[in-house]
Amino acid sequence: MTRNEADLQIKSTLQNIIGNHTAEIEDFVQNLSVIQMPKSGFLVRDEDKCSNIYFINQGAFRTFLQVEGRETNTEFFFENSFAGAFTSFLLDTRTSLNIQAMEPAVVMEIPKVLLERYYQINPCWYALGKYIFEREFIKKCQRESDFLAKKGI
Repeated sequence: MTRNEADLQIKSTLQNIIGNHTAEIEDFVQNLSVIQMPKSGFLVRDEDKCSNIYFINQGAFRTFLQVEGRETNTEFFFENSFAGAFTSFLLDTRTSLNIQAMEPAVVMEIPKVLLERYYQINPCWYALGKYIFEREFIKKCQRESDFLAKKGI
């Protein structure tokens, strides 16, 4: 995937989320790094502080916890979605999650400082944070409900 293809993909997603703010979106995207991830490469490791969110242009990722040498998958992220250790990102704490590529992947790195700067430039950027974190909250609630239903609670 070329840089131009990655840029076009995230620009389309951002326009759908925050609206027609073409110049700001263009500037925002130019500040993002494109990362080529090999299969089994890590975006985030246990004990890291997650100061970035990642837009997945291509590929798939899993999050997992490692307890007593055993890996437990907790979530999956796919193309055209945002990935990250969101609690760590929001609270500036270390994470217990690992985020690993399940296949070769391309992501765009969105630093927290950049996102917060754009929140100040134009409140429309809050729609991006709202979009990302609402979806994560809903997925978390669904996982919790599924878990409790399976336990018979």
